[in-house]
Amino acid sequence: MFQWLMSGRACMRAFCLRDAFRSGFIRSVLLILLAFQYPGLAVAGSSSPTWTVPTQLISDDGYAYLDWMLPEGETAEFFKITETYNGKESIHYIETTGLRAWRVEPGEYGFVLQACVKNNTGTPDCGGPSTTLILQVSEAVKSGLLTETGTETAPDVTAASTDGGPEQLLPGHWHNSAKDGHGWNFYWSNRLALPQNDPLFGNSYDLVGIWYTYEAKSALSEPGCPSCPPDTSAYRPVVLKLKAVSTGTDTFGGSMYVSRNDGSEIWVGSADIVFGSNNDSATLFWSANFKKERLSDTDSLTFLHGSDPTDTTNISHFSGTWKRSGENRYFVVTNIGETAEVITVVFHDDAGDPTWIQAVNSGLPVSGSTDFCLAYLYEGYSPKLNTPVGWSRNWYMSGCNSASPADTSNRNGRRYFSGLNSEYFWANFTLPGNSFASGSISIGTSSSAVALEKTASFHGVNYNSVTGPSCELTGALASCEVQLTWYTDGNYPGATVYAHNISTNTYYKVLTSTQPAMVDIPYQISAAGEYEFELRMGNGVQTTLMARSPNFTVTENLNSPPSLTGPADQVNDTGDTVELLLSAVDPDVGDVLTYSAGGLPSDLNINTATGRISGTLSAPVGQYQVTVAVQDDHGNSDASSFTWTLNAAAVNHPPTIAAVGDQNISPGTSYALLIAVDDIDNDPLSCSDGGT
Repeated sequence: MFQWLMSGRACMRAFCLRDAFRSGFIRSVLLILLAFQYPGLAVAGSSSPTWTVPTQLISDDGYAYLDWMLPEGETAEFFKITETYNGKESIHYIETTGLRAWRVEPGEYGFVLQACVKNNTGTPDCGGPSTTLILQVSEAVKSGLLTETGTETAPDVTAASTDGGPEQLLPGHWHNSAKDGHGWNFYWSNRLALPQNDPLFGNSYDLVGIWYTYEAKSALSEPGCPSCPPDTSAYRPVVLKLKAVSTGTDTFGGSMYVSRNDGSEIWVGSADIVFGSNNDSATLFWSANFKKERLSDTDSLTFLHGSDPTDTTNISHFSGTWKRSGENRYFVVTNIGETAEVITVVFHDDAGDPTWIQAVNSGLPVSGSTDFCLAYLYEGYSPKLNTPVGWSRNWYMSGCNSASPADTSNRNGRRYFSGLNSEYFWANFTLPGNSFASGSISIGTSSSAVALEKTASFHGVNYNSVTGPSCELTGALASCEVQLTWYTDGNYPGATVYAHNISTNTYYKVLTSTQPAMVDIPYQISAAGEYEFELRMGNGVQTTLMARSPNFTVTENLNSPPSLTGPADQVNDTGDTVELLLSAVDPDVGDVLTYSAGGLPSDLNINTATGRISGTLSAPVGQYQVTVAVQDDHGNSDASSFTWTLNAAAVNHPPTIAAVGDQNISPGTSYALLIAVDDIDNDPLSCSDGGT
């Protein structure tokens, strides 16, 4: 597979451990090292998962369905499964609460569950263990399958390097130079692509690995030798997928799966990765149940092909795994590096096994329409072996002439990118058609490519604002603040976010990254315009655009708000007729003011144009909290509040006049008569006569 690219990379540096450093033991060693590295970690919870299937299972074909649940009300981000077989322990991390397992080697397997969350360092915190589930794989499986032979010596323990690490992962193609034609893709998984308020942010898997290797299609017993292991042969391309979580500063651990064309996945093994210094080497410890044999080995991997972080004007951000929504028949891996583009299509053959075909276009890749010729390897060899003497690559072409470069008249596929988030793809390929390699894949047509969505190796930038997707600058608000979050695949530590004012085509630098994920970075905008935030590969607007955010609109309103003089608290009796005039001024000549009031006693009204509150009080006695406001015709406002107390009106008594007898007064006589009047309310009195 990767050998097409090896001519220019003949000398590669590998990070190696001793050959005896085998997968079953290293997992235990890594867990011990991590326990000392993080001695104070808290557990995920006090309750343990419960198996919902019998804890004693027997399988005569190697398959078993495992299912479990947590107590009601409890949750976990993922689960840790400790598997024991023949005295060896292996660790798996599972996202779901059920999976279909395949174990090829006859014997007894033990599984123990723990519920886990990620702590603040990103490593698993796991709670108490479940009861042990025992899976007994019967001897009946053995007749058609290969068992491992030989003994393993105890490995020498070597401490893992703490330099570099997966936080600066080089995404792309990795391989073991001793195993020609086998290789891996590694990418960041989906958690960094999710917005921070998404319930899955920080959960799920951290790393996706795609293993291109070979699987035995036949296993024949030697005639007359019942004790001899079957002889495996007919190795053909197969793909396993690794889903891993961070288990330390430079380690990942996870489970490996084989997919089926109905979208299901079968759990077949596990792997641990220890990254070396400078992040261009890693040691992989794996164990997997293939169709005809159970194998495990250690591979020293080096980075072969992918993006170049020193070149900030390339299009390698399109690299990653791509899939069509709702489509389980295939997925596409696109890797764009500084010297070539590698395109791999993974699909299911007629036997239901995931197989792979691959094309390489040399030269400087472009995002526009590119033709390519996919090819299939006729035969490989066991993933446990180094390249056998005499083995050579024999490629099968379908619809292409290998002697000519790919173009519109010599191709079986093409691709182009639209924007930053869509890859349009077309491919048509038929396998050789023999008993171990039959089937075909058809994706779109030569004139109508299919849109694919990226599912791993993300880049993104987004914002969060208390005002939503827009904000208004006013005399009282001189700037609008947003919280920015962005992330890369880890290979561009110098990526920079710019605020692009589309209205004026002006760029403002926000910040250059110090780590692959930058979360909730505050940024102030003080000029009106239509903004988008752009994530670029390097520190400069001429570097390649990797991602852009939705638009953020900033408008400007420099009109000054009116000022309202707050009324004093008011006291009245029921039945009083009142009139209160609000007073407000606006420094902007010509602004139209509108008044409003809330909480007034009933029968009082406000004139919205003049601010006059009037009416006759008839509301129940009590205190009323009144809010008054004024707003200009630019939306600026001011408000005030006061208390209006309403008392009951007092009962008033009429005055009384003392009785006066009849008086006889002669004409022309001066006469004075004093009339006695009494008012118990001490009201002011006035008198009048009824005549002359």
